[in-house]
Amino acid sequence: MFKHGIIDHHGKFNPNVETPRLKRTDDGLGFIIAWRNETATGREITITQRDVRELQLAKAATYTGFQF
Repeated sequence: MFKHGIIDHHGKFNPNVETPRLKRTDDGLGFIIAWRNETATGREITITQRDVRELQLAKAATYTGFQF
Protein backbone atom coordinates (compact mmCIF):
# COMPACT_ATOMS: atom_id res chain seq x y z
CA MET A 1 0.00 0.00 0.00
CA PHE A 2 2.90 2.33 0.74
CA LYS A 3 4.57 1.62 -2.62
CA HIS A 4 1.35 2.53 -4.42
CA GLY A 5 0.78 5.75 -2.45
CA ILE A 6 -2.31 4.52 -0.60
CA ILE A 7 -0.66 5.11 2.78
CA ASP A 8 2.15 7.52 3.61
CA HIS A 9 5.36 6.79 5.55
CA HIS A 10 3.46 7.33 8.82
CA GLY A 11 0.83 4.75 7.89
CA LYS A 12 -1.93 7.28 7.26
CA PHE A 13 -4.28 6.81 4.32
CA ASN A 14 -3.80 9.28 1.48
CA PRO A 15 -7.25 10.81 0.82
CA ASN A 16 -6.06 12.16 -2.55
CA VAL A 17 -5.61 8.72 -4.13
CA GLU A 18 -7.92 8.21 -7.11
CA THR A 19 -9.35 4.75 -6.49
CA PRO A 20 -12.84 3.41 -5.84
CA ARG A 21 -11.36 1.13 -3.16
CA LEU A 22 -10.73 4.00 -0.72
CA LYS A 23 -13.89 4.82 1.23
CA ARG A 24 -15.01 6.66 4.33
CA THR A 25 -15.99 4.47 7.27
CA ASP A 26 -17.13 5.16 10.82
CA ASP A 27 -13.45 4.93 11.85
CA GLY A 28 -12.19 7.29 9.11
CA LEU A 29 -10.81 6.03 5.83
CA GLY A 30 -10.74 2.39 4.83
CA PHE A 31 -9.35 0.49 1.87
CA ILE A 32 -11.40 -2.28 0.29
CA ILE A 33 -9.23 -5.38 -0.19
CA ALA A 34 -12.04 -7.48 -1.71
CA TRP A 35 -15.48 -6.48 -2.98
CA ARG A 36 -18.66 -8.20 -1.74
CA ASN A 37 -18.96 -10.32 -4.88
CA GLU A 38 -15.37 -11.56 -4.46
CA THR A 39 -15.91 -13.10 -1.03
CA ALA A 40 -17.71 -16.21 0.15
CA THR A 41 -19.48 -14.25 2.89
CA GLY A 42 -20.88 -11.56 0.63
CA ARG A 43 -19.22 -8.84 2.74
CA GLU A 44 -16.41 -6.50 1.77
CA ILE A 45 -12.98 -7.08 3.27
CA THR A 46 -11.66 -3.69 4.34
CA ILE A 47 -8.49 -2.58 6.07
CA THR A 48 -9.01 0.48 8.28
CA GLN A 49 -6.67 3.07 9.73
CA ARG A 50 -6.90 1.22 13.04
CA ASP A 51 -5.81 -2.04 11.35
CA VAL A 52 -2.74 -0.31 9.89
CA ARG A 53 -1.84 1.12 13.31
CA GLU A 54 -2.20 -2.25 15.03
CA LEU A 55 0.03 -3.83 12.39
CA GLN A 56 2.64 -1.13 13.01
CA LEU A 57 2.55 -1.77 16.76
CA ALA A 58 2.82 -5.55 16.28
CA LYS A 59 5.79 -5.12 13.95
CA ALA A 60 7.51 -2.79 16.43
CA ALA A 61 6.91 -5.23 19.30
CA THR A 62 8.31 -8.13 17.28
CA TYR A 63 11.38 -6.10 16.30
CA THR A 64 11.95 -5.06 19.91
CA GLY A 65 11.61 -8.65 21.09
CA PHE A 66 14.36 -9.77 18.74
CA GLN A 67 16.71 -7.02 19.94
CA PHE A 68 16.96 -8.40 23.49
